[in-house]
Amino acid sequence: MARIVLCEDEPDLTAALTYRLTRAGHTLAAADTVAGARKLIAQTRPHLVILDWNLPDRPGTDLLRALRNDPADATLPVLMLTARDARSEE
Repeated sequence: MARIVLCEDEPDLTAALTYRLTRAGHTLAAADTVAGARKLIAQTRPHLVILDWNLPDRPGTDLLRALRNDPADATLPVLMLTARDARSEE
């Protein structure tokens, strides 16, 4: 099965995703910051990254940009999570 790095700062969502993905047979490593996720990606060489858009240290898009600019990680699949809505704030 797949090695997955989850970068999510909401404990309830992390717990739910960890439960479901490990139960499905995947190996999951979780971080709650961009810095922590970078370390896990380097250590585990995952098949997939599940990345929150809003994180406490930096936006998840910063990590996505860094991955796409690194030849070793440029093709690593990334699934973005967000609670943001598409409506503009007025």
